[in-house]
Amino acid sequence: MRTIAAAIGGAIMATTLILACSDDSPGDADAAVCDCPAAEPPITQSRIMRVDGPSQNIDNGGGVALAGCPANAIVLTGGCYVTNDGTGTGALLSDAGPIEIGATVPANGWRCVYSRNNTGSTVTVHAQVTCLLPAP
Repeated sequence: MRTIAAAIGGAIMATTLILACSDDSPGDADAAVCDCPAAEPPITQSRIMRVDGPSQNIDNGGGVALAGCPANAIVLTGGCYVTNDGTGTGALLSDAGPIEIGATVPANGWRCVYSRNNTGSTVTVHAQVTCLLPAP
């Protein structure tokens, strides 16, 4: 009988503890204090900017095209493309990606490295970057 009474008493205490600790209503003494930073408002289309870098003409050798974001912007993605290439396959893109901080100017952008041009004529290579502008 003692065992049953102890089990019932333990169950009642456990239920009371769970109910007391699970309700985080602001008026309760056990409610947690929120110290989270304020959330940033949703990103609007006006904060996203695409920047095309200056074109680079390459002959038989290779070349690099760069595109940079404005100051304090964040690089989201980038791309590389070729114009003046009737075949679409003559300029060989060997590397592409974000420009690391501290690298050549622009230090916050996208780079496209072309290792060679097999077309026999000059092609124009381009880099573009999509940037997230700082919140106003």
